[in-house]
Amino acid sequence: MNKKRKKLFPLFLFLLIPIIWFTVLNKPKDNISKRFIIDNVSNVYSIKIKNKQKSITIKRKENTDDWFINDKYEAEKKVIKKLFQAFTEVKINKPVPKEKIDSVKNVLIKSGKTITVYDNNNEIIKEWHIADFEKAAEGTYIISDFKELPYIVSIPGLEKDLNRRYNLHPLYWINPEIFSYKPHEITEIEIKYSDKSKTSYKIEINNQTSKLYSYSEQKYLDNIKNNKIGSYLSYFMNVKFSDFNVLSKQESDSLKNINANFTITVKDIYNGTKTVELYKIKLNSEIDEYDFNKLYAIINNEDIVIVKYYDIDLILKDINYFIK
Repeated sequence: MNKKRKKLFPLFLFLLIPIIWFTVLNKPKDNISKRFIIDNVSNVYSIKIKNKQKSITIKRKENTDDWFINDKYEAEKKVIKKLFQAFTEVKINKPVPKEKIDSVKNVLIKSGKTITVYDNNNEIIKEWHIADFEKAAEGTYIISDFKELPYIVSIPGLEKDLNRRYNLHPLYWINPEIFSYKPHEITEIEIKYSDKSKTSYKIEINNQTSKLYSYSEQKYLDNIKNNKIGSYLSYFMNVKFSDFNVLSKQESDSLKNINANFTITVKDIYNGTKTVELYKIKLNSEIDEYDFNKLYAIINNEDIVIVKYYDIDLILKDINYFIK
């Protein structure tokens, strides 16, 4: 080594040591970086997501790849895939700065979500808690145990706010269909109008024959257009809601206690019944001014969603549509 190199070498070491020291301190250890990773999602059989107000459970149907929400709704496979992507691809951006640890823990405890993942023996695979999206760090607060340090994580290149993938609204997880019947599956359709009682009716289908019952006349009508009824049944194949309920619990309970503007009830060949009550959305509480684009819909007296008029309008036929 020549004299010039000998002189530069100590300087090089002097500059290199703090760089190495900083990298070691700020790079999560392997066991830490994998703390929020599930290596084999095929071992996952149920997931519980909860906060202090509500919770949902996502369970795999035994020996299948089908998942159900709260033992009630079949989950959309694409949404489950996004959830598993969060399990397998989440990365730690950095630890929460020391001066913010206490405040972040407080947020995680008060308003965070707890995600618990179980295997087929109902034993916990992993559990962690997430909270707000941290805009400055472009990631989500997360902690596996409140005795430990919180971190900021994301799915690189895809998702910074993981709260979207751990949604507590059951309807987020399902196919947004209100009605998805094939024509041959329908045995009865009842349409009731609160403000047009004379046009309310019921259609009964049996062995490819149909009958039309008028509630105002209290009898079956003879002069019906069977071809119109045939095309009408096809409108029930793909009716979707557009958004989730944004009402408070008090507002939701209040809505369920008033008469619907329109009520649609469908019975099928599997002895199932689905009732959808539709409510006009008032824009001004003091005058009768309504939204002409959207309606509230209550499905089977439980779930409230928002539907657009043009998605439901084909179904809301007047009885005269079917009469010659």
